[in-house]
Amino acid sequence: MGEKTYMLSVAGIQRIAAALIGMHAFAACIPQEPDLTAQIFASPLLLLPGDGLTLSNRACNTGTAPSEATGVSFLWQAAGMPETQVAIGWRPLPPLAPGACHDDSTPLDAPIGMPDGAYEIVGVVDQEDLVDESKERNNYARSAVIGYGYGPDLVVTQILAPETTENGVPVTIEAEVCNVGNSWSDASKLQLLISDDDEISIAPPMPDWWLGEFDVPQLPPGTCASAAGQLMISAPDGVYTFGGIA
Repeated sequence: MGEKTYMLSVAGIQRIAAALIGMHAFAACIPQEPDLTAQIFASPLLLLPGDGLTLSNRACNTGTAPSEATGVSFLWQAAGMPETQVAIGWRPLPPLAPGACHDDSTPLDAPIGMPDGAYEIVGVVDQEDLVDESKERNNYARSAVIGYGYGPDLVVTQILAPETTENGVPVTIEAEVCNVGNSWSDASKLQLLISDDDEISIAPPMPDWWLGEFDVPQLPPGTCASAAGQLMISAPDGVYTFGGIA
């Protein structure tokens, strides 16, 4: 078998050289910036107004350049409602090398005068925007849901259902309800629904498709109850989200 000869013109060599130079120039323009992120490891599940707590938290620099000294702000908000945020604390954050993290156990106090209900704590790194970062939208983390106040507070923590089904065919649904409040809850009902959007609603003018209900027993503070059963689905063909209201 004879040898194959490949020939490359001068113009072809020049085009390859230009392409390599362009790639090098592009790589050289990638900014070297820090990127600060937050994590919250633990928080108490039950708090009374004015209770003290210690919040375990971590801030990391996942960017490619050192970060300057800044801080971590702690905000209190009704669960899933950032428009209700109030500041409850702050801690300093020293300069961080790329890949470095800083852990802290920060003492905080639960606010006084808030309505009983479900809340969470949000940790925000560099809330004052003192550090120029490659990403500015990943600077926060949220705690687990906290029961606040003197009354009970039922939260639907889990609903398991099949990914596909048909109208008129019974489906098995499993659910879990927890009392994250500070007193016993009465026996109640868990309403099961499906929705064609991310909002679960049982009230007009836009109610979702009601499937049925499960019994929820009395629950002491900090405990959960599981329930399972078969329910029939009757709705137009489509993609739906299972949801529950306790």
